Amino acid sequence: MKSALRQWIILIAILIASFLMYLPSISNNFIWDDHTIIEDNPVMRISNPSFFLGETYWPPIMTNLPPPYYRPMVIFCFWMEFKIFGSSPVMFRIFNLFLFFITTILVFYFAKKLFGSEGIALFSAAIFALNPIHTESVAFVSGMTDVSAAFFIMLAMLTFSSEKWWSKFLCAPVFFALSLFSKETATAGLLIFPAYEFFIRRRKFWSVTVSTLPFIIPVFVYFFLRHWVLGVFGGYQVQSLNILSRIIAIPYILVRYIQNIVFPFDLAPLHPQWYFDHSTVYWLLWVLPLAAIIWGIFAVVRNWKLKFGVFWAVIFLLPALRVGASHQGALWAERFAFLSTIGASIVIGFYFNKLFDLGTAKYKDVGKIAVFGYIIILFIFGFEYSFWWRNDWIGFRRIINDAPNQPVGYSGMAEQFLGIGETDSAYYYIREALERDSANPLVLTTAADIAIKMRKYDDALSYSKKLIDLHPSYTGAYIDAGISSIMLGDTNVALNYLKKAIEIAPLNPMANKIYSEMLLSLGDTVNALFYLRITEQLLPDDSTISRRYEKISSEFEE
Repeated sequence: MKSALRQWIILIAILIASFLMYLPSISNNFIWDDHTIIEDNPVMRISNPSFFLGETYWPPIMTNLPPPYYRPMVIFCFWMEFKIFGSSPVMFRIFNLFLFFITTILVFYFAKKLFGSEGIALFSAAIFALNPIHTESVAFVSGMTDVSAAFFIMLAMLTFSSEKWWSKFLCAPVFFALSLFSKETATAGLLIFPAYEFFIRRRKFWSVTVSTLPFIIPVFVYFFLRHWVLGVFGGYQVQSLNILSRIIAIPYILVRYIQNIVFPFDLAPLHPQWYFDHSTVYWLLWVLPLAAIIWGIFAVVRNWKLKFGVFWAVIFLLPALRVGASHQGALWAERFAFLSTIGASIVIGFYFNKLFDLGTAKYKDVGKIAVFGYIIILFIFGFEYSFWWRNDWIGFRRIINDAPNQPVGYSGMAEQFLGIGETDSAYYYIREALERDSANPLVLTTAADIAIKMRKYDDALSYSKKLIDLHPSYTGAYIDAGISSIMLGDTNVALNYLKKAIEIAPLNPMANKIYSEMLLSLGDTVNALFYLRITEQLLPDDSTISRRYEKISSEFEE
């Protein structure tokens, strides 16, 4: 009884330390993708929850190209949070943190079940809870995909490790399915279950195969629904890259991930490295440190349970090698390693437990000092890094600092200044972004928005036309082109642009609203009311649109 109370006191202390570490990130602000996925997403306003299996993670308001992500479990969670908390960012952030704490507790129980050691379990939980590499996933609301996938994969493993058949063959596959529906990288988990049978239960091939069969069903269901909703099995591809360019960078990416999992001190919202930054020889040289790491792992890891932990860490890193290629021009990103860190935390927790008790008569506390020193350093780095996730202003400044040659930070700062009406500052930053990448769709859209605000309609139309040429399925280009054409007095061209925007993204509120106002100015009240009604349905919280619709409707009836 005393032992159980003691372990809970220590576990609660770990969670409190983790909460304090993430405290600087808690604010009443959505950031980055949150605006599109949650705040401005019409799906959040739908009253019927049955929609979520048929919805994409990225709302279809920007383009008609197949979005790369199908994550219905997270969309459903966001929808539920929106219904309960409204559009309060702070509650979304706290819920994400709460789910992370529950996942930490599950990691504790799984490690304890694996090794039968309270010490290993507590160290594993501490490493998982205080590792700054998780900051992007925990402090960034849209990063809930990682936390949710980890939560359900841990439930799946705990139920699979049970000796009860219904837990192993019914509950575990259901939890695995929910993990898949949270993030596609959980697909790698299909190999975790046979690995558990082989490494931990020491079962033979036939038994391992039979135990895995129930988990093939969730994978099949997931990809069937994914293809049904997205129209594709995969997602966006980086067309400028060939397979060789991807392969030769793998050693570098793996080393950087391993480095930041164990020593997470080179964290950045956007890492500036890219495939074309270095020669083939440079990338191939990274085979040497990778080989040294692999040799070290084989030399040290003898225990079958530790081998399982290493296998877990490696297998969940594999999807990150593909995903990293499409992450805003970055080669790799910390959040892609989230699932991998569960296995890594268990392995590190095992050795920390041994180190903690290590010591000689003369230096009996050296192990304890090393362990606590490492954990304190993790906390300090995590506390500092979580501050950068408070709001867009801070985040984009950090991106400019970490990746000064990338356009993302400058474009983001331009959007922030445009939002508060400081067009001169916005213009400065968008010029910086254009110098770095004049073909980036977000940069061109922001440039057009700023030009419209500065009443430079010819410039805005020029940016919009360039974006249409480069990305003909990008809705924002047609909306900006339509607005610019209206201001330049070219009504027919404006109508065509806005109509095209609605054809591409029928659920885009801005396109429907501007098109309705355009039709109203031309005397087409019937169609204007039709599109204004759509806008009202997409943005039911906006009372000005409702009042506008009622006024025009009543005037038309009279």
